[in-house]
Amino acid sequence: MSPPVLIMAGGTGGHVFPALAVAGVLRARRRGIVWLGTRRGIEARLVPAAGYPLECIDVEGLRGRGLGGWLLAPFTLARALLQARAVLR
Repeated sequence: MSPPVLIMAGGTGGHVFPALAVAGVLRARRRGIVWLGTRRGIEARLVPAAGYPLECIDVEGLRGRGLGGWLLAPFTLARALLQARAVLR
């Protein structure tokens, strides 16, 4: 059996809706799907409703975060990378 396909799309419908369409094609071809996203984006509602498992990581954009957000960004990114790595295992 083939390993599941990991889809990473989140935040806005402009990313999630096309990825859901791709997931639908993969599902029709009997491929497993695992979705990587966040608890805050639109994917938190739409992906489970479409019947796909959602694995969440803690990450957010830098826009509008100010200097503090930029200073914390390397640590936030490192945490998100570790969380994503755990999903891949």
